[in-house]
Amino acid sequence: MLPKRRRARVGSPSGDAASSALPSTRFPGVAIYLVEPHMGRSRRAFLTRLARSKGFRVLDSCSSEVTHVVMEQISAEEAISWQERRMAAAPPGCSPPALLDISWFTESLAAGQPVPVECRHRLEVAGPGKGPPSPAWMPTYACQRPTPLTHHNTSLTEALETLAEAAGFEGSEGRLLAFCRAASVLKALPSPVTTLSQLQGLPQLGEHSSRVVQELLEHGVCEEVERVRSSERYQTMKLFTQVFGVGVRTADRWYREGLRTLDDLREQPQKLTQQQKGLILYHQHQHSRWESPTRLAQQSHMDAFERSFCILRLPQPPGAAVGGSPRSCPSWKAVRVDLVVVPISQFPFALLGWTGSKLFQRELRRFSRKEKGLWLNSHGLFDPEQKTFLHAASEEDIFRHLGLEYLPPEQRNA
Repeated sequence: MLPKRRRARVGSPSGDAASSALPSTRFPGVAIYLVEPHMGRSRRAFLTRLARSKGFRVLDSCSSEVTHVVMEQISAEEAISWQERRMAAAPPGCSPPALLDISWFTESLAAGQPVPVECRHRLEVAGPGKGPPSPAWMPTYACQRPTPLTHHNTSLTEALETLAEAAGFEGSEGRLLAFCRAASVLKALPSPVTTLSQLQGLPQLGEHSSRVVQELLEHGVCEEVERVRSSERYQTMKLFTQVFGVGVRTADRWYREGLRTLDDLREQPQKLTQQQKGLILYHQHQHSRWESPTRLAQQSHMDAFERSFCILRLPQPPGAAVGGSPRSCPSWKAVRVDLVVVPISQFPFALLGWTGSKLFQRELRRFSRKEKGLWLNSHGLFDPEQKTFLHAASEEDIFRHLGLEYLPPEQRNA
């Protein structure tokens, strides 16, 4: 006995297309975007499928069509920071979407339709006409916030970085990090600092850094910074440490031995390695005609660069070179460029590890270790509890593992 044949469903030929289009037309005035950080990729994908099956319109990217942005496990301050970055790149006249907690989304799914937005759903903390939010919302770690190369507080950050550099020359790692982190915070601010009250509640901005900023705001200069910049020791240490392979200890030893300029070093070749000799000669090369780096690298003084790919001659802005005479401090600098070769499985980690400022990398690894319990370096991301390496096919995957919003290379200038 043959089983009964199932009856074919009656419908239009384009029934599948109509059903797939239904979720985007059931509530035409509502377009939802789910923010992935803190929510996770798999949970976001599940909620997206569930919402679309109920007729909600959920977009895969945050465009000008979005009316409701839904976030999970995020503070109002972080939400506003996220929205400000998006609105900066939005076309003129684009109105910002509502920033909502996940509770509005789940309640709407339960009701089968978008529920009215109440105050408890909203993530905004500054209403219209109240001015920009206080900078106290800024995250603690530099890897949690975008830091552009060009920012609004250059004079303040250069002063703090001068003090950081001087602290490094004295071997004070703690003071160096304190000044660097304070400068990094100021670089990430969306507007110029005009009064000290704007900095209330900012992380990583200690008493010493605040005092320097206050003096700069009130007088235009900081006596401590100017004293450091004009000191012979700072100028000499800065000059020597610009030579490849010369660290703080070596530069300090040369300074204590009475050396002050690159000419002094050239007169005592026994103190130099072959690499240092080559770079000093290149640094002092003052011919008016251009001599290509590849030709210079072929000279005998450059033969010791076993892993060197090439050497580039890059211009320096006026005043960037300090210490010594104009002869020893030209308007350009030599930069060694190495070719880094890694296994394909480690490529995303190497790319991330070699991109961004030194402080950004340091903060990223500190965040990974302290906040996530993971060990990150240029070879991989290791979970010590599971004793496994986490797979990543891209930089975005690494940020996702750490629960961080992806920052492109141009936003890692902490």
